[in-house]
Amino acid sequence: MPVVTIEFFPGRSEETKQVIAEQITNLMVNVAKTGSREGVYVIFRETPPNCWAIGGHLESIKSIK
Repeated sequence: MPVVTIEFFPGRSEETKQVIAEQITNLMVNVAKTGSREGVYVIFRETPPNCWAIGGHLESIKSIK
């Protein structure tokens, strides 16, 4: 049972997440040979920019500049 976790900023639609989940599931089944589609778990984590720091700078501050 593979678990794929995707983290990104909030704002993607459910339709977009559905497409991402389908494509990742297809890859896991067809490329990684994980078996059934039902055994592939995709978890979306949406973390706001004020909780991400990259290179020592909060992303929320970078987007203001």
